[in-house]
Amino acid sequence: MTLNEQERDDYRAHSDHFANHVASAVDALALMEDAASSLRSAARLLDRIDAELEARPPGEIAAAQQQILDEQKAAIMNRPVVIVITKPGYDTVRIGPVPQSTAPAWIVTLDKVAEHYNLPQGSAWEIAAYDPALPHEDPAETPTTVPALVPILREIVKRSPDELPDPALFPDVDVRLHALVGEEESYELWRDALMEVDAEIFAANAAKDRDAR
Repeated sequence: MTLNEQERDDYRAHSDHFANHVASAVDALALMEDAASSLRSAARLLDRIDAELEARPPGEIAAAQQQILDEQKAAIMNRPVVIVITKPGYDTVRIGPVPQSTAPAWIVTLDKVAEHYNLPQGSAWEIAAYDPALPHEDPAETPTTVPALVPILREIVKRSPDELPDPALFPDVDVRLHALVGEEESYELWRDALMEVDAEIFAANAAKDRDAR
């Protein structure tokens, strides 16, 4: 493949950006695989880049690079991973599989809410490779509708206001819902469910008052 001067300049202008994308892809592969597998995957990625660029006219090099990296990034970000929660003295919790692209939201949520739970020292959470041979808790089983949340809230309102949630249940439904749908939507769902539970309690107390007369 012979490049004219303008095409060489164009190639050099994109080379650093291109290299950074390749490095990011390799880092993402390393997150989900052991070192040997990661190197093999990275080598396959680079081989594909070389083959694709050889097949393109020189003027299309930059576009070819971007297309290849976009496809690779999409493939990596959609690969399944799990959220592993370890709590000394309690069973390890593995939530997944979840797409790599949504996994950071789980970590951010866990970091944000952990202080409201009486977790043992040394508790930690991380993103890990999905291994179907290990037990996992499917995030799709988390209730995400008001009717499904109402029975859970009936039990929660029975607790003392000063009582911290049981660390054995962490992350509970509230935390999982927050990670799945985001803070705003999760707040609205809990609010609407709580309004229904409050209405039930009000109706029950009114009925007791009538019976006591």
